[in-house]
Formats: sequence, structure tokens, C-alpha cells
Amino acid sequence: MLERPFAALMACISTATLLSCVPTVRETLSEAAGEKPPPEATATPQGRVPGPVEDADEIAGEWDIVRFDGHEPRRIGGGVRQAFADFGPEGVALRIECNHSGAEGRLEGGVFRSEPGVRTMTLMGCGPEREARDAALFGFFDRAPVAEWLPDGRLRFTAGSTELLLERPDRRRLAYAVPAKELVGEWRMTMIHAYDGGGYRGIGLGEVPGRIAIGPDTIAYTRCPQYAVSYRLGEDARLTKTGGTHLPATRPADCRDLSSPNEFGDMPTAWDALRILHGDPSVEWSGERTIHLRSGDLGLELTQSPCELLEQSDDHSRTIVRDCASPR
Repeated sequence: MLERPFAALMACISTATLLSCVPTVRETLSEAAGEKPPPEATATPQGRVPGPVEDADEIAGEWDIVRFDGHEPRRIGGGVRQAFADFGPEGVALRIECNHSGAEGRLEGGVFRSEPGVRTMTLMGCGPEREARDAALFGFFDRAPVAEWLPDGRLRFTAGSTELLLERPDRRRLAYAVPAKELVGEWRMTMIHAYDGGGYRGIGLGEVPGRIAIGPDTIAYTRCPQYAVSYRLGEDARLTKTGGTHLPATRPADCRDLSSPNEFGDMPTAWDALRILHGDPSVEWSGERTIHLRSGDLGLELTQSPCELLEQSDDHSRTIVRDCASPR
């Protein structure tokens, strides 16, 4: 697990650099049109009559991939969306658990018509299986797939025997809702991200001491309990704040432990973790014993998994497992 702040920071910066080269609809196309990218929670009407998609504007915005050619990818990993097809006025931005790419084109008469041209994509090595899936998805929209609405508001594209099933993120995350009893306990902070349209930036919090303690109706950072939050977990999988003290905009002197090893520029900070807790965050599973909290443009990763660092003995005769978790 990558938890050292500097290493995690550099990983995020490298990814952001690669993303800046991809003609993603959310960033490049929307900015060119002088528009703000659609919010993640863009809604699709429920109970609609199934049939072809007639209005291209109805599918604009962010969509999570539920299933592609029989594979069901995870939604969130490391605090970022892992599989999506996001539509804008000039095309679609794509990812399925590995690289990023896109296809220029537009939905016409219920069929996506791609346009020829140079395709830009990131080039991360993810193993033969994922790289083959990348190639299949990135070429899918060149096959004139047909778009149709399903009764539950999901969006399905088909090209031959290949199916791409999509769902809006704010609905898709409900499939990963965390039961109330499994929220209760102490959680270690690992990463925090700030999201900006189609991009993101973040730092590791693995060395920040203390824990996020979640009770049946309260949440607190154990080193600064004076900023505890009372909450209610609703059917919308949000931790709605019902009480608690006012949270200062910046870290006060009475909460010195909640500081980031590297605080600079427009990067999020450890203090933003409390802003998330006070901001009615959504909560969902993002990995084994790991949850993702998101409030507005901020996201926080919390885990109960152990942090283990493997080291070699001086004579290289044995491997030593060291606990690398931050102090409680």
C-alpha cells in the first residue's frame, strides 16, 4: 500500500500530468465551450420508457461503467473513479481500471458516430488482461454502438454482441453503500483528494497521527475530539450532520496534530479531512476494509487494513514485516 505522503503526492502529480494530455470531454471540450463540467450527481429520470436515445443532450455528463463485455469493474479505487464513459458536446472520455482515452463523435439518431483522427491515451502498464480490455473499450465507439434507455434509467450501448452498461455516479455509488454497523470503529486516514472537473490532485495522509472514530451517531478525529460531528446515515448513503461545534476554515492552534507533512499550493491538506466530516459526505466501499468519503470537491480515503512494510535483514537472510501505521 502506497501511503508515504511524498510518494503518493508524486503519483497523483504524474497521473494528473498524463490526464492533461487526454482530450477528455469534461475538461478540454467543456472549457473550450466556456461551460462548467456537469456535476458528478447529474440525475437521469427513473421509470422511463425503454427505447432508443433520441436526445444527445440527455446523456451529457458523467457515467460510471457498470459492465463492459461481461466485466464488472470497481467504481472507486485510491479515491478516484476507475471506470467511466463521460459524454460532452464533442465526444466521450473513457477509462476502465487502467489507461485514459477518448473518442470524438456525437450521438445521432440513437447511434454514436465517431470521427476519425488521432486518439490520445495514457500508457500505463496494467498487465495483458487489463490492457486488452482498454483496447476493446477505446475501440468500442468506433463500431457505431446503438444507445438505449433501460427502465431503471441506466444507459446501454450495444455493438454486435458487445454491451456497455452505464449508470450515473450518484446512483451507482449506492451499490457500494456501507451498512451502519460496519461503519462503526476506528479508521486510519490514507489519502485525501481535491477534484476539479475531470482532474484531481491529492496527498497521502498515512503518517498523520490519530484515527477517525465513527460511532453509531458521531464521528470524531481522536486527536481533536472538540470538533466531533453528530450524524445520521440516510438511505442516500450520506452522513448528514445533525450537530457539532462550528469548524474553523483553517486549522486552529488547538488541533496541531492534524497537519500535513507537505502543505503547499492548491493541494488539499489534512485539515480538509475535518471539512469533509462536517460536510454531509457520501460514504461507500472503495476496497477491502476501505471506505471513501466525499463532500463537494473533496474526498477522503479511510481504512482498517493493516499497513505493512517489508524490509530485508542486514544479511538478507530473512524478510522483516514492520508495522508502518501512524501512531494512534
